[in-house]
Amino acid sequence: MERGIKADIYRAGDGVHRVWLQHRMESRGFSGWIQNTANLKNFTQLHLERITFHPDNTRCVIANSDMVKKDILRSFDYPENRIKTILNGVDFPFFSSGNRQNGRDALKLAPEDYVALLVGSGSERKGHSAARLVMDRWRDKARLVIVDSPPPCSMPDVYAAADLFLFPTLYDPFANVTLEAMAAGLPVITTEANGACELIQNGKNGFLVKNNSRHDELSAYVRALMDPSLRNRMGQAARSTAMDWDLEKNVTATLALMESLSCHPFK
Repeated sequence: MERGIKADIYRAGDGVHRVWLQHRMESRGFSGWIQNTANLKNFTQLHLERITFHPDNTRCVIANSDMVKKDILRSFDYPENRIKTILNGVDFPFFSSGNRQNGRDALKLAPEDYVALLVGSGSERKGHSAARLVMDRWRDKARLVIVDSPPPCSMPDVYAAADLFLFPTLYDPFANVTLEAMAAGLPVITTEANGACELIQNGKNGFLVKNNSRHDELSAYVRALMDPSLRNRMGQAARSTAMDWDLEKNVTATLALMESLSCHPFK
């Protein structure tokens, strides 16, 4: 039995490390295995996960997507009824307030540029190389902007400057940037390995692919969104979805769970 410090709640905001390592190996093969085993930090994290997800140590787990909940159930002998899914929220008024012209000026984009945006540091995990491969097919018709460090303007202006959000992540429990982009009115192209995909209705407010090796599918969706009417329609649908997932919803659900647990101390 893996003994550890008892905790009432563990928020699995980073997902399951074991699953991330699996995704890396599936994507990169032997080189992925080398990366996983060469970094001793991974063994420490795997050990801590086994302790954390032992039912004697953690009373309740908050998963920020159903994907993460399923990952936990597949990876550990933890009771399903003690895993609560509470999706992330977004500061909708803030991220929907961007100024397109300010963003374009700061990012040195021309008014006529068709721009796909990717936001996120950690190039391997966030799928930077996949995004570059896909957008390279449209180098004469589109531009890719990757923001992986502090931008030259506010993030709402960055989102407002783009035409679509391209996020071909390898594994992400729930990428907050997905909701931020949707709040800004951007249709999203992402993978089923992004927990936030649970808010994407394929063909309505964005597009989904199984994984980030589906370059042809990703490219086809980038091409489809070159149609201004489709892009505008899907962008409005994305904004409407994000409006329903304000931060207050996440906070209210989390506080309610904490209150319910406080009535029955974990022994």
